[in-house]
Amino acid sequence: MPKTAQLVKFAMLAALLGVGYEAWRWYSRPCCAPPPLGEVVLGTLSSLSVPGARPADFALVVHDGTGALAPVYHYDYDLRFDGRGVAVLTYRPGYSPADSLIIVEKFAIDSVTLDVLWDLAAPLRSAPGSREDGDVPVGGSSPSFRLTSEGKLYEVAAWQPNPWHAYALALARQARASIPGEVWARCEAAQERMQAPSER
Repeated sequence: MPKTAQLVKFAMLAALLGVGYEAWRWYSRPCCAPPPLGEVVLGTLSSLSVPGARPADFALVVHDGTGALAPVYHYDYDLRFDGRGVAVLTYRPGYSPADSLIIVEKFAIDSVTLDVLWDLAAPLRSAPGSREDGDVPVGGSSPSFRLTSEGKLYEVAAWQPNPWHAYALALARQARASIPGEVWARCEAAQERMQAPSER
């Protein structure tokens, strides 16, 4: 890969990681924010190595949501990507929604988006396992992943320590950004219907 292209790719990764950290810093509620991380480990960007080419069998499942909120505001979703450029979103408003409220949508993903997802997901292959219960905030929200790469399946639990936490937030944000606006609008409509007692 030409040196200029590598620098552009590095800059994109740095920007996404920075956005992921800012999302955690500003949108984590005080009652359920992650435990103190000490010095932010975004300085490790200076030693960041760009992953190799996206494997042919790359696949990704993102699980994310709001964390513990009142049912009318709570949601979670699974977002599945395969290497052929197909994504499937399963969106669940509330905690035990009626089948009529669950949104399942399939849409296309271009190769550039898949490459960015791979670049953010690849470092998570070395993430530690699940954290001890005492290290996990009560009621908070943190994404988890299932990643397939070169014939291996990697389970990435929520609430990873840094620097994996920064990658996880950036990856979840990029995955969410890939959902077409009209698809997310249908999810929001289902969420609004949660306010109707007959729909809960």
